[in-house]
Amino acid sequence: MIKTLQLMLRLLNVQEEKRLVLLKRARGELDRVQGVVSQLDNYAREYRLQMVSKAQAGSTPAELMATLDFERKLAQTAHSQKLVVGQLEENLDRAKADALRTHLQADGLKKILGKRLAALAVERDRLEAREIEESIAARKIIGGMNDASDRSS
Repeated sequence: MIKTLQLMLRLLNVQEEKRLVLLKRARGELDRVQGVVSQLDNYAREYRLQMVSKAQAGSTPAELMATLDFERKLAQTAHSQKLVVGQLEENLDRAKADALRTHLQADGLKKILGKRLAALAVERDRLEAREIEESIAARKIIGGMNDASDRSS
């Protein structure tokens, strides 16, 4: 039973390590995409400001429309990436839950294994103490017989 628990614990520890790697990867992917979204938002904001500057400087309507069209595309791309961020946040939450669940399972199994090992050690100590007592009792009996045979001689 102890060996089975130890094997299960090793398997859970490996699974826990895998879950932590997945969690780290999910967090990295989320951070990367959030950085891209932030850059896209900044670029779109810059193009809006450029559009205002060009309008004040007397740019042609065609130039303004081109700038506006590009700014709109940036905003659409940023919006679509924000949807991806939402999905990545859900993936990260699932990865956190999986890692936590696996950690708690491993922790619980460690406690069970510790209790079993402690109980086994107590039982082993009890058996050893009984063997010592029986050995002492046997020596006393043998010693008593030797004393009786010495007296009868």
